[in-house]
Amino acid sequence: MDATSYAFFRKKLKHYMKRVTNNQEPLMITRKNKHNVVLISVEEYSNLLENQFILSHLESRAWLQATAEQKEAAAVVSQEMVTEPAEVEPS
Repeated sequence: MDATSYAFFRKKLKHYMKRVTNNQEPLMITRKNKHNVVLISVEEYSNLLENQFILSHLESRAWLQATAEQKEAAAVVSQEMVTEPAEVEPS
């Protein structure tokens, strides 16, 4: 994670906002009082909230764990999707 001072962040606000959203990388903004903050994109924030929601529910967490274990055990089978041919209307 990159970091910058509060003073420099203020001078280059547009640059840093664009960088955070384009690269999907958080930016730490350091302050003299050591109460640092982190700037993240809306997409990253939404992802964090979704992960927190999933992991906070036992059923979701159990399903996720079982899926990971199946993958580790190579119990997941990949299959090719079969599509039906389009029906031709009689003329």
